[in-house]
Amino acid sequence: KYETSFANEIIEQFMLTANETVAEKFYWLEAPFIYRVHEEPDMDKVRELNKFLYNYGLKIKYSGDHVYPKEFAKVLEEIKGKDVGIIDKSQIRHISALAVGTASQICGAGRTKKGEKVDSGAGILLNKKAGDTVEPDDAIALLYASDEDKAQEAIYKLTNCWDYIKIK
Repeated sequence: KYETSFANEIIEQFMLTANETVAEKFYWLEAPFIYRVHEEPDMDKVRELNKFLYNYGLKIKYSGDHVYPKEFAKVLEEIKGKDVGIIDKSQIRHISALAVGTASQICGAGRTKKGEKVDSGAGILLNKKAGDTVEPDDAIALLYASDEDKAQEAIYKLTNCWDYIKIK
């Protein structure tokens, strides 16, 4: 695995756009076309994604260990144009202390074994607590980590640690 930069992300976006453009052209031409069939998604990851989507009233439906690609498309269409963060004014109902603590440990602010070094600059600063109102642009927490991979892992861990109630 190599480190990706902003330039890599731009190139990947151009490649996706080119693929979509060519696919759409051949679709409208009603021409035969060779395409890639993707492997089945990891059902544990689908379940984790559903925990996150639950906060927004969304769900990817699946049966046993099979999920239909159209289910992903439906969710993508539903959230198109919406902010990735909090969509509506909400109130935090619950924060998982275990998830926050584990994410802090992943960042380097704690240790799992005796003798491991603790990064004194790593950790999570919670800006909101249970019962607080959250606006769409509010930063609920700030994460500090000296390692990008650890930061991404901690962010993933934090993704589902808040439960919200929509406020009308």
